[in-house]
Amino acid sequence: MVLQLMRKRARNAGRKADYTALVNTLMHQAVASHEAGRFTNARALYQQVLEQAPDYADALHLLGLLHCQTGEIAKGIPLLRKAIARRPDQAQYHINLAKALVQEGKHPAARKSLEKAVEIDHDAPEAHQLLGDLAALRGDLEAASGHYRKALALRPAWSQVLNNLGLTLVRLGGHDDEAMDTLKKAVEAAPREALLHMNLGLLAAKLNPVEGERHLREACRLQPDNAEARNNLGISLRKQERLEEAELAFGAAVENDPGHFPALQNLALSRYRANDLESAIRLTEAAVAAAPDRDKAYGLLGSLYHEAGEFDKAVNLIRSTVRLTAENAELISQLAQSKKFTDADAGLLNELERIVRLPDTGAEERIVLHFALGKACDDMRRYDDAFGHFQQANELDRNKGVFDRDAHRAYIDRLIDTFDEAFFSTRRGIGSDSNRPIFVVGMPRSGTTMTEQILASHPQVFGAGELTTMSALVRRIPEEFCPGSDYPEAAGALDRESIAVLAEAYLHEIASLNDSAVRVVDKMPHNFLLLGVIAVLFPNAHIIHCMRNPADTCLSCYTKRFNSRHPYNYDLADLGFYYREYRRLMAHWRRVLPISLFDLRYEETVSEPEPVIRALIENCELPWDDACLAFHKTRRGVKTPSAWQVRQPLYQSSRERWRNYAAHLEPLLQALGEQA
Repeated sequence: MVLQLMRKRARNAGRKADYTALVNTLMHQAVASHEAGRFTNARALYQQVLEQAPDYADALHLLGLLHCQTGEIAKGIPLLRKAIARRPDQAQYHINLAKALVQEGKHPAARKSLEKAVEIDHDAPEAHQLLGDLAALRGDLEAASGHYRKALALRPAWSQVLNNLGLTLVRLGGHDDEAMDTLKKAVEAAPREALLHMNLGLLAAKLNPVEGERHLREACRLQPDNAEARNNLGISLRKQERLEEAELAFGAAVENDPGHFPALQNLALSRYRANDLESAIRLTEAAVAAAPDRDKAYGLLGSLYHEAGEFDKAVNLIRSTVRLTAENAELISQLAQSKKFTDADAGLLNELERIVRLPDTGAEERIVLHFALGKACDDMRRYDDAFGHFQQANELDRNKGVFDRDAHRAYIDRLIDTFDEAFFSTRRGIGSDSNRPIFVVGMPRSGTTMTEQILASHPQVFGAGELTTMSALVRRIPEEFCPGSDYPEAAGALDRESIAVLAEAYLHEIASLNDSAVRVVDKMPHNFLLLGVIAVLFPNAHIIHCMRNPADTCLSCYTKRFNSRHPYNYDLADLGFYYREYRRLMAHWRRVLPISLFDLRYEETVSEPEPVIRALIENCELPWDDACLAFHKTRRGVKTPSAWQVRQPLYQSSRERWRNYAAHLEPLLQALGEQA
């Protein structure tokens, strides 16, 4: 009996050994197939293992992982949970479940799984890495950096985590040096990873443009078809003012990926800066097609249509694609500037007034919307309502800067004292002999845009718009030629050599915009402040001084939003004061400048255009061309608030416009004094 029992036990033990050997063999084959990427075969083998041993935790875990790797998350998660139920002490099971939950968008549940993994194994670097990723996603950057640091303490050369920590430090702010060091370590750990070079290049470009460019170019070399890398290289080059190289990089990005939205936008902006408005429009239309849900793209396209004079297109685009909400205030402003409001637009006007009154509409949006509403009410001849909106817009905007009248008067005094007759007599005949530049100066809203449009309609003239080149050159005078001194006094150091350097720099800049036109128009109105330098650099230049009724000029300024460099524009009395100082300086220039000024009066131009325009063209030493009389038909970009007006035939409705607002203009008229 005992012998029979011993034989039975031996047979059972043999069968169990055979069973275990079978399961182990199947499991070994399954893992080998899984690691080799033979997923179909591996799946079948795992299933055979589980048929033999349904509670085999490793098989449950690995089959669940395989389902997740092949996109079958819904099948994988239950298997991973079963594996955890069988062996809850396995940190890796919890980590892989967390990965699957992240793919499902179940971040809180994933976080719990990872915290359990860390509880089981404090030294699980992958768990800390994933906890860092989740913290970064929810914006808890301190927690994210802490987890990344723990992961790196366990695995110091982990390039992915070094990269993520570096980017997190950038987002935190104030850690650029540490972020640079961290991203450099990521590149050292994986020098052939294009993404790592790109991220390091983007940060380095802010601190060291040369190093930034080197890493961005390396990213492009490692991944020549990576549109994002080429786009980022273009951005870096553009910041260095290497515009032609930047455009080539943007073009390569678009060639690699014709639907790459940022590259399309950047290439469009490059063409726009190069005054190729047609290409800019075509590229922006492609950007809109690539990302039809991006209001920013519609805004840029609407702006380009507006500048090109295609106002119906601008209006139809914005009305059909943009929601009338406070966050789209800039686009609503474009809409207002691209059309003339009538009584038929009362419903639209009421909707905009409702939006501006909403309690959650921010101050910036209110400013933009009030200016738009003011323009709309002005179109509809509701002048009291219009002024109310303009006043509210300027009062809100005034917070950006205070106009110091005493400081401005003192600056005008210094200009007058510096640029006296002696200054010019000692520098006579040493400037450039070029007569290519035409400078159109005057108060803003005095007709400078119309004047440029008239001139640019001539086939031998290129309109360059409002260039900042001359003000940049003036800033160089104290920096390079009279260190330790301020402008305008530093201008006393200008001699033949320095004048030649500055003049050549200006001519080079306008040649980069157009190298074939006989004349190039720089219509920066505030160059009236710089006429002393302009006269010694270019004694053969043509200076057109635009003049308009003082009250009309100042009212028109008040109804337009200027940037923070024009703090006088927020207050009617400040505007009147600024205007009088401008006229004081212009009277001085007229007395002392060795070159003549051609006064172009707005009212005369609109009432008797032909003789005035003929005199203008003759003054610029150009042959007559009839296109100058039909300037409103000229197709070119106009980048100022006057883009709509200069597309219309000459009209006189803006003459004496201030009378529509006379009841509100007492502070302006008093400040203008005799000028009014």
